[in-house]
Amino acid sequence: MKPAFVLIIFTILSHFACGQQSVSNVRTRALSQNRIEIRYSLDAIQTGDSVYFQVESRFGGRLAVKKEFVTGDFGLDLEPGPDKKIIWRAGENGFALNGEVRATVYIKPAGYKGAIFPQTTPSSVTLASTELSNSANKSYQTQADTSKSKEKTLAEADTTRPKTRKRWTPGPGWALVSAVLPGVGNMFVQTDKQHKPVFRVGLRPLVTVGFYGLLIYGLQHKPKAQNAYSLYKQQKNAAEGEPYYQQANQYHHRYYLATRAAAAIWLTDVTLTLIRGIRNHSFKKNNAGISFAPGIQAGQLVGVVSIRL
Repeated sequence: MKPAFVLIIFTILSHFACGQQSVSNVRTRALSQNRIEIRYSLDAIQTGDSVYFQVESRFGGRLAVKKEFVTGDFGLDLEPGPDKKIIWRAGENGFALNGEVRATVYIKPAGYKGAIFPQTTPSSVTLASTELSNSANKSYQTQADTSKSKEKTLAEADTTRPKTRKRWTPGPGWALVSAVLPGVGNMFVQTDKQHKPVFRVGLRPLVTVGFYGLLIYGLQHKPKAQNAYSLYKQQKNAAEGEPYYQQANQYHHRYYLATRAAAAIWLTDVTLTLIRGIRNHSFKKNNAGISFAPGIQAGQLVGVVSIRL
């Protein structure tokens, strides 16, 4: 009986000696105020064992971590290896962490009957722990500064690249602009010797000022002419009404000349802008495409293909 009992005890001790679990190099950092990253090295683990963790706040005690807000290397079926990672989305779990927090990594042996997650396990299976505070991210500051420096260098390099100036199309559509602002649309249908659009101002702002100036001047004299004519009709005889008639006629004459002059300026500018835009559009259409023509190169008859854009 005694040899059998000794054999059983020896077998149990051998099992635990060979099945020693080990976690080391636990590091914790805050990815943000609402996300925590826990890294650790899983040196040894037995089949059926599970890895989990516990988070404690200095002032709030143990925090109730829920599985649905945890991703990474925890639970069952983990292989030994370095740099294991667990991410806890504390904000989605209902916690806004702004103080010191302690994260502890545990291994639960197979067959252990205690609750796994998130209740505390016996201290005998606690393998390593680390603290997270406001100074926990200092080791990552150098990497962040290096990354920002690279981004700044790339941004400066991008500004030194020659930028292609995007040009507008000097087509007939600018006549619509001239219909509202005479003289302005005509600025955008001008081209250089290579028929590329150029913006030219010149005396064209005077067209805008002249049009609206004459239009306003003429419209101001129309009610004056109407008022003077009404006074003329109220007079008892033609002799008394003659001055009012002459005044009404004078106001009406000013109204007529000013508005007709404004209309002439408007019509001229819109027409010229439309014609120039149609001409530019036709030139671009006729000179775009592929053409073929015979030619001579090095004494040989060749075909010359021209591509015009």
